[in-house]
Amino acid sequence: VQGQPESSRVPASAMTTTEEMKVKLILHCENGSPPYLTPALLATCFPSTSRAVNDHLVFGIAVRDSCVTPVYKPKEKKPRKTKQKNKSNPPSRQGSTVSDGVSSVASMSGAKPTGYTFTGRPLHDDLIIPREYNVLACPSFDLIDDGKSGNNGTKAATATHKELSLVTPRGHQKLTPSLYREVVEKMEAPTSIGLYDEASEENAKRNAKSVERTKLWLEEWTNSSAEMEKVTGHKSKLWAPIVGGADLTLRLDCIENATRQSSVCGVALIGIHHIADRQARIALLQSCSKAIPKSMPRAVLVANSIGEIMDAAQNNGGVQYIGSSLPALLARSRRALILDLFGWRNEEGKDQQDGDGRPKKRPRTEGGARSTKDGCICLEDKAFARDTAPFVEGCPCLACTEHKRAYLHHLINAKELLSEILLFVHNLHHLLSLLQEMTDATAIGKQMEFVQHIERQLQS
Repeated sequence: VQGQPESSRVPASAMTTTEEMKVKLILHCENGSPPYLTPALLATCFPSTSRAVNDHLVFGIAVRDSCVTPVYKPKEKKPRKTKQKNKSNPPSRQGSTVSDGVSSVASMSGAKPTGYTFTGRPLHDDLIIPREYNVLACPSFDLIDDGKSGNNGTKAATATHKELSLVTPRGHQKLTPSLYREVVEKMEAPTSIGLYDEASEENAKRNAKSVERTKLWLEEWTNSSAEMEKVTGHKSKLWAPIVGGADLTLRLDCIENATRQSSVCGVALIGIHHIADRQARIALLQSCSKAIPKSMPRAVLVANSIGEIMDAAQNNGGVQYIGSSLPALLARSRRALILDLFGWRNEEGKDQQDGDGRPKKRPRTEGGARSTKDGCICLEDKAFARDTAPFVEGCPCLACTEHKRAYLHHLINAKELLSEILLFVHNLHHLLSLLQEMTDATAIGKQMEFVQHIERQLQS
């Protein structure tokens, strides 16, 4: 992470980090861009040369909110009739041309969208994501969540064997497998997740049909892969979506179909977070991971809490990529992550502090209050009105090095957007630090000690 010397971490002689050990965050990008970050702020706070960014950050682009464009149909305007005083002298052709030109411009400028469709937007030009950052494209992070986040009365996504009706900021829009493939190729996304259907847990019949459609659409992608590559000249690595809800049989059927496809390079488990029971969720992750070849990267597209991230990332989950919008969600609720990420070393009887400013104790507020069970403090609380401490002592992020908790409390009360920007920068930095520390712990065989250290903080 920026500001943290490599020498302060696990010695290279004691660490053999492989790609399988690295846990990466798929940050949900809204409307095709990282939340709150301008290109300049992104380069300053999260440079691509940083180890944490290069090893642990992937920008996730959802087609449902990033590639919806209006369709215009010019309104045909009838030629305006003019009264002629002298019928023997008709108006000149030049005057008619000017009049026609004005009418044409007026009709185009007054044109209204007749509908919306999906159009591929180049990542590095239109969506303004620098080329040196890792990017993954998907139809949506979760179809069920899309319906819940829409306006009151918004129905969840529906599907047939030919198309999927996605919930977008512009209402329901139809997306066919061929159109989705075309959009992804125009985006020039290096990695993309196939089109999928998803059903709620209560409807077993609908759940089974969603698996059938997902398998069918995946086969259509693989069959047209060579032809599309010749047309566009670009080849995106395909990850197969794995659906089926809490039904392990359906999930395994989906995995078996995916592993048979030669063009599939990885898998993404969809809707795991909808399983409320933690033990059932972990058991499903374990069973799915055993059925997936070790050479294939595995992803969980949505994790809504630190606990869900830890469950997916540790060995029993076996997932290397975890999708989340947690940094933005916490920023909008005025909360900052303050987990002690390095105390597990001291619990092993080793004093690893070497002047880098790493905290040995859990951060406290001025009044002695600890963080809540989600590992956060809410800076909207009046207790922080005169707190001159940073969010986390020794944290090198922009918010902690330049500002204090009292200042953030003031920005929140003043309803300044800057408060959310600083909170987002800190929360993303803290989450990347967590994943980097977990990777280091795994490399020296201490992953369980690290997981237990974090879980104790979430339970207290």
